[in-house]
Amino acid sequence: MKRSIEDGAAVNVTNSKKPVFLTKAEREALALTRRQQEADQLNQRRQDLLSSISVSTSTSNKPSDSDRHRDRDRDRDRDRDGDRDRDRERDRDQRYRDRDRRDRERGEREEASVPASIVVREGFRR
Repeated sequence: MKRSIEDGAAVNVTNSKKPVFLTKAEREALALTRRQQEADQLNQRRQDLLSSISVSTSTSNKPSDSDRHRDRDRDRDRDRDGDRDRDRERDRDQRYRDRDRRDRERGEREEASVPASIVVREGFRR
């Protein structure tokens, strides 16, 4: 029994898979649907996160004791730092004023201790 050519052709067509080539428009449409599905999944995850956050936030509206203590400690440290900076600046200014006063006094003493004859020769005038 020989097979006819038509029977063989029918077997080859059904058993072998031929590649399917898509047009550019079909590829674009598939890409758009994939992108839309990804965006929907992303939005769903975002909504789930927001709903879980809002549930946890609504249960604790007031700040905890540790938050209040941390804020109080931070404010106290900030005040202490400001006081320390003011003290340092005041001390530095006092040292500068003392140094200037000593320099002026030293200059006045040196002028007073120089004999008049040297001052006239050197061209210094009082």
